[in-house]
Amino acid sequence: MGKDSLVTDQSILHSYVEVVNSDNIGGNVRENDFVVARPRSTDEVARIVRFAARKKIPLIARGAGTSREGATLPLPKSVVVDFTTMSRILDVNVENGTVLAQPGIALDLLEEKLNERGLSVGHGPEHATLGGSIGTNSLGQGSSRFGDMRNFVADLEVVVGEGTVFHTGRAVWRNNTGYSLTQLFIGSEGTLGLITAVTLKAGARPESTQKRMYAFQSPLDHVVSVARGIEGAFLPDGNRVDDEARNDGEVSTIRVTFRGKREVVELQTKLCDEFVSARGGQVVPDDIAADLVQKRSAKGFEMGVRPTEARNVPEEPALRFSDWKSSLEKWKNLCERHEIDYHGCQLNISYPGVITFYSGYSTNRPEKVESYRLLMREFYSYVIERQGSFSATHGVGKRMSGFMSAQYSKEYLELMRRIKGVFDPLNIFNPSAVL
Repeated sequence: MGKDSLVTDQSILHSYVEVVNSDNIGGNVRENDFVVARPRSTDEVARIVRFAARKKIPLIARGAGTSREGATLPLPKSVVVDFTTMSRILDVNVENGTVLAQPGIALDLLEEKLNERGLSVGHGPEHATLGGSIGTNSLGQGSSRFGDMRNFVADLEVVVGEGTVFHTGRAVWRNNTGYSLTQLFIGSEGTLGLITAVTLKAGARPESTQKRMYAFQSPLDHVVSVARGIEGAFLPDGNRVDDEARNDGEVSTIRVTFRGKREVVELQTKLCDEFVSARGGQVVPDDIAADLVQKRSAKGFEMGVRPTEARNVPEEPALRFSDWKSSLEKWKNLCERHEIDYHGCQLNISYPGVITFYSGYSTNRPEKVESYRLLMREFYSYVIERQGSFSATHGVGKRMSGFMSAQYSKEYLELMRRIKGVFDPLNIFNPSAVL
């Protein structure tokens, strides 16, 4: 690995700190505290790990830097391993329905290349990289019906310990042999080793995709009831409810996605339109719906990840579906008490129990940042007490690691530390994340 693969210019290093949700984490890292390595092969990654092991230097895996929980935040005197230079598709096997790719490839580019071969993974968000999505076990916007990354990965090539390279699975999807090390690495956020290649399951590209938005001027619980009726009747690929606050206070909406053979999609859409109309909903014109979703996505990304003076933070705990209404009331009450702006909620009906709560505050006012920290602490204590989880989709990272001791017993966490010690005896892989 040559010197051209190392980044030490502080003007460039600043971007590696800038894109992290650091105002909720605390302890900002300066540009002169770390360096960045951009490997191009598994062999170069192994050499980086061997060097770091000898010097006991922390290694932070990084893809596109979109981690909402700060999993990619550099540590003092660390090396950030930037995988965006390892972004090739190594093999596509149409007959077997598999793709072998490097971790730095963006999900939208991967999907585009697979579509050209008649295949699809359909996982989002598009701006994230494959390795980052696997590291956080993300649940993409386009994959609710098929689940999170755990449901797509057949095999990982990883570098662990002091530079050992091995595979966690096989090239086949069904592999019922022994412990599943593949599943252990998915969601580990770079704390067990570095992923250098991925074998994914890819299905047939749908012939047609239809997205529908329905608007209601009705109480939210009625809208949720209609969405659950859609779920039972049609099993759409995606099915989400957004409350009035997510729609500028005017209406609640249901967003539904159908994919498959064109004639089937058209019939499903027609029948769903009739189903919703009979229950008080109206079809939102496609151009208006697309514009609204695009504005939401842009705002959520820019204000949720990139530093701005005002932040719109999405919190996504996992809750029993029966707790959605009481949890929403709890969130609203906490926002009011802590003087945090409530910006709405979204219920993922096709992946029940995933609810996103949106709120905003001024990041240039320390008292507001502290108020939001207090809100988080109270709300996630409530979630854990109700047998939920503080993270449904974004992982733990550095921002949420303090909640691990509230959710799990000392014995549980000690077992996790012992497992990490097997793969990372020197504790160099993202040592301050998760645990």
